[in-house]
Amino acid sequence: MILKLKPEKKKLPAAIRNNRKPLILKSNAAQMVPFILIIAVFIIVALFPGWFANHAPNITDLTQRLMPPGYRSADGSLNLLGTDELGRDVFTRLLYGTRVSLSVSVAAVLISGITGGLLGILAGYYRNKLGTVIMRFADIVLSIPFFLLAILTVAVLGPSLLNMIIVLGIARWPRYVRVAQGKTLTTVNQDFVKAAEVMGAGTGRILIRHILPEIVPSLVVVATIEMGLMIIFEASLSFIGLGVQPPDPSWGSMLTSGQQYVSQAWWLATFPGCAIFLVVIAINQIGDLIRDALDPKVQ
Repeated sequence: MILKLKPEKKKLPAAIRNNRKPLILKSNAAQMVPFILIIAVFIIVALFPGWFANHAPNITDLTQRLMPPGYRSADGSLNLLGTDELGRDVFTRLLYGTRVSLSVSVAAVLISGITGGLLGILAGYYRNKLGTVIMRFADIVLSIPFFLLAILTVAVLGPSLLNMIIVLGIARWPRYVRVAQGKTLTTVNQDFVKAAEVMGAGTGRILIRHILPEIVPSLVVVATIEMGLMIIFEASLSFIGLGVQPPDPSWGSMLTSGQQYVSQAWWLATFPGCAIFLVVIAINQIGDLIRDALDPKVQ
């Protein structure tokens, strides 16, 4: 009888395991390149829409309404993506709508990320009534449906671009609180934090110099993923009339006007929808790759 011994699984030496990290980072960086290029194009368009547009975004001409993509007007100007129900150039409005959608998402992520991150650090460091109150308040906000919170806030403040940013910031900060609080609870027990406390470092110094740098990478991952959600939420609020108000263009408001003409002017809703799809997919892929690069289990 021959006994077959299973080969023993040996752990890789620490030096080899540590060398995996730069390889993972390089691999993820290479995979990010096409998605970063997509985002870079949209950022350039958002910053300088006038460079690419050959029409004004809000000038109407009812004699040229619902013209198909590639239509040339009487003066010879090209309507690359056609015109809408009021004769406005769809391509131009899509360019200027990029500025609105991206600025709303960036501003909302900054508000929710900074607010939630700071509150999460306090909740994790002060494990007393203050931390309990912060976490319970975050749970209450999370329990309120997003659109109900948006409707209530807009009903009080009124529909506008600024109020939509406030709504998105209020609705999403609890996500950062949970991440920051959990990471802080782990970090405060580390030796370097204990050593700083023994050496007499103040609370502010410990939070800023020792705990915050450990939490920022996790918050960056959350913020990257949240950016895509913010664009979808902005489009959703504009779609139901709670966001950017006419005649200012945004991707969501363009979808709203386009839904009424889907059967006769497919391009009105198709191109804004494709823009939302491309940006959200690119941002989500970048967020996933950053998360994989920073995940200790992968490293």
